[in-house]
Amino acid sequence: MIGAGTQDRPHKMDTVLATVVLVLTVFGVVMVYSAGSERSMLLFGSPHALFLNQLSRAVVGLLLMGLTATLPYRIWRPLALPALVTALLLLAMIFIGGLGESSHGAVRWLRIGPVRFQPSEVAKFALVLFIAAWANQRRERMSRFGSGILVPLGAAGLLALLIFLQPDFSTSALLIAIALLLIFLAGAKPLHLAALVGPLLAVGLLAVRLSPYKWARVQAYLSPHADPNNASYQMLQSWIGLG
Repeated sequence: MIGAGTQDRPHKMDTVLATVVLVLTVFGVVMVYSAGSERSMLLFGSPHALFLNQLSRAVVGLLLMGLTATLPYRIWRPLALPALVTALLLLAMIFIGGLGESSHGAVRWLRIGPVRFQPSEVAKFALVLFIAAWANQRRERMSRFGSGILVPLGAAGLLALLIFLQPDFSTSALLIAIALLLIFLAGAKPLHLAALVGPLLAVGLLAVRLSPYKWARVQAYLSPHADPNNASYQMLQSWIGLG
């Protein structure tokens, strides 16, 4: 039980996690400058335009991370269910005519007024928040299937289904993986999760096999030299870059 003295202690940031985030952010910004300077010159007449744009966004993100890290985590708990409902509504709005924007055969972007964003990013945050709040309130029941893990699995499944229909297979698979990991850390029985892995893998493999584009990428990975100038071009260039 947390006493009053414990609640009054100042919140300490996880320095290891913060360092990892900072290093990855700096690395990403440097890679944008290294790989995008030529394209930036062609598009904007300056080799630094894309780099400065990415740098400004990274700075804003780090400032927001620092701000939210100082807030008491308890303030997020009442927002868990509203965040989940909001994410579901935003994902559903993509399929309403005129709101979702199509790009490269997928409808993943939503425009509301001047704001354009991907609802799947909201879904990631909402899912983590919802599962954390659910597990915190039902700690003693997380080892049960029906009253413990069924609801968070259902929430993850709904979000993943709406994202899969965009279609966005990788993000939907990522959401399921996040949900399984969080539920496991919350105390779910490994046997319950193991029983889910097989059917989930079967569904994933079936989805890949039925999608010509995804199956072509698998074939390119298995036989990279069969089409070196098209399907396997990026992978082969990555190998060359790595030496």
